[in-house]
Amino acid sequence: MRKSRFTETQIVAILKAHDAGTPTAELARKYGIHPNTLRQWRAKYGGMDASDVARVRTLTEENDRLKRIVAELHLDNDAYKMLIEKTDGPALSAERRGEGAQGSRLQRTTRVQDRGVPAKHGSLPGPAIR
Repeated sequence: MRKSRFTETQIVAILKAHDAGTPTAELARKYGIHPNTLRQWRAKYGGMDASDVARVRTLTEENDRLKRIVAELHLDNDAYKMLIEKTDGPALSAERRGEGAQGSRLQRTTRVQDRGVPAKHGSLPGPAIR
């Protein structure tokens, strides 16, 4: 996207001059802009002060940053799901999705005992022990 020749504070000042009664054609000629540009600015910045514009800019930047974080977390989550599918196979991953509640404790205890780790007395190891 092309960057504007005018800063947001300059745009707000031009709009305030327009609100004060300066004709659109005169402002367009003075600043070298098209009258439609003035209409677009009015739609975007109409009724704002310079402090409001700065606040909206910071909120927009923060929102973009948070959207990137959420997108990265979704990618990580998908990668972890694929890794679990590859390492545990379809039976254990179906159990984690809640599809196979029967026999899930048996599968966990046998997997832990096969690796030489003794199971705790009275409790079953959770999925964190691998």
